[in-house]
Amino acid sequence: MTAVLGFGSLEKLPGMLGSPETRILLVTGGESYERSGAAAAIEPLLADHPVTRFSGFSVNPKLEEALEGVDRCRAADVHTVLAVGGGSVMDTAKLVALFSRQAGDPRAIVTGKAPVERAGLPVIAVPTTAGSGSEATQFAVVYVDKVKYTLTHDSLRPNPVIVDPGLTRSMPPRLSAVTGLDALSQAIESFWSVGATEDSQAAARKALGFLLPHIEAAVQAPDDASREAMSRGAYWAGRAIDHSRTTGAHALSYGMTTGYGIPHGHAVALTIGPFIEFNAGVEDADCNHPGGAAHVRATMDALLGLIGARSAADAHAQWIERMEALGLPGRLGSAGIPRDRVEALASGVNLERAGNNPRRMDADATCKILNAAA
Repeated sequence: MTAVLGFGSLEKLPGMLGSPETRILLVTGGESYERSGAAAAIEPLLADHPVTRFSGFSVNPKLEEALEGVDRCRAADVHTVLAVGGGSVMDTAKLVALFSRQAGDPRAIVTGKAPVERAGLPVIAVPTTAGSGSEATQFAVVYVDKVKYTLTHDSLRPNPVIVDPGLTRSMPPRLSAVTGLDALSQAIESFWSVGATEDSQAAARKALGFLLPHIEAAVQAPDDASREAMSRGAYWAGRAIDHSRTTGAHALSYGMTTGYGIPHGHAVALTIGPFIEFNAGVEDADCNHPGGAAHVRATMDALLGLIGARSAADAHAQWIERMEALGLPGRLGSAGIPRDRVEALASGVNLERAGNNPRRMDADATCKILNAAA
């Protein structure tokens, strides 16, 4: 993967677009494309290329919307997809690029009933938020009949990637908080994931090193230093989960987003604290990691050191304080989920994500985690 990071990196885009004959599908958000400064910076760079535009889709990407983009892509015989925006833009662009090259039924592919038969179109990713990490992953989230699926394929990973923190300057505080927590949660989950490798843990460490010292400043009093740190941290968190995948906190988040409208990054963050305590208490009898319970406990001890916590309980308390310092509710109840509905979230657990958690999540354990987050 070719990635260019830092202020001014958008200047590298013309050399990545190819010859003037390269036909481009430009996928963008709505107002964010203008507000971020991306339109003013990118439009002149596209002047020599035939450009087809696609925007106006949902924050949570729906398959039928992505297929509208596929129709435009095929009609224009597009060569390259250029994604400029946040996580939903990235995911939608990746879906359009993939399905534009498939002969099979997209619904069957998403639901696992048919394979991806060939690589998709190349995707150039230019994020305008610092959080989803989608610019660095082989995954794309898509909703089919209100059910959330994650499609995985090597060709979904954008290449090249341009991470220019200047495009995040217009992010409002709440968006900075939600996306920043998403990146932090990804780095933490990646570190303890069953699928973690030395490379993914190194990427997670790098992400935490950027994110933890700067997230509050990026929300409360953003400057270029905090914006750059958050952009770099989000990219490295994406690199981490690209190897390891996410775990229990992501598994429990989906029902909060679809059922209560809690933004994804906040929904994930609401159970990170309880999961730190839960995973730190692993025993051989409920260990889900091939390395064994002692390995998981050592990993959790290393994580506590990285986040500056004295114990798992201290980490949980600190995590709630961090969410509240960012202006977001730290518990499910204050986020709008009634106490008598908390355990119902267990029925919507994403089993694939739950299977990556280092401590086994049965029904009782899941309810215990949710009640600890209430």
